[in-house]
Amino acid sequence: MLLAWSLAGGAVAAQGFIEKAGTRMPVVDSVALVDERLNRLTVYLLPTRLSAEEKRRIGKTNALVVLMNKSSPDRQKWGWYPYAKLELQYRTSGLDNEDNLYSYALLLQGVRQKNQANTINGHFADQERLQGYRFEGDRVLFRFSGHRKGVKTRWDLDVNVPIIERETAKIDPM
Repeated sequence: MLLAWSLAGGAVAAQGFIEKAGTRMPVVDSVALVDERLNRLTVYLLPTRLSAEEKRRIGKTNALVVLMNKSSPDRQKWGWYPYAKLELQYRTSGLDNEDNLYSYALLLQGVRQKNQANTINGHFADQERLQGYRFEGDRVLFRFSGHRKGVKTRWDLDVNVPIIERETAKIDPM
């Protein structure tokens, strides 16, 4: 019931921002998928709210297919739809255990420039803070912030998102 309510827009799944070289993308919604085979949690971080149907389609297909034709959330900044993807990698199964987290990859798609993809990889070092990581039923909650001066990127995310079950085994390149 909670998952259906969340997918229908009843709850905000994420708040915060991602900034690349001075261009800030607000994060107002997210979608999470678990791949237990790869010990990975993927969270799509989005500048607009998605419909329940769009979220269902992300669970069925490649997220890029769903997001690439969406309208710009702010025509003064972008003539396209920017988004980001956070992948949390675990040492072994047991995705609900923060101590099992190994690394992360934050992939930015079009945040600064059209068709520009940037990836930041890390192991939760001093410049990155993961707080309050936990699962509550079918939701994952955490706060994740950080910065990388060398690549002019910073982020501050407050995530409370339902996990959508992947309905296919397709690999998502972004």
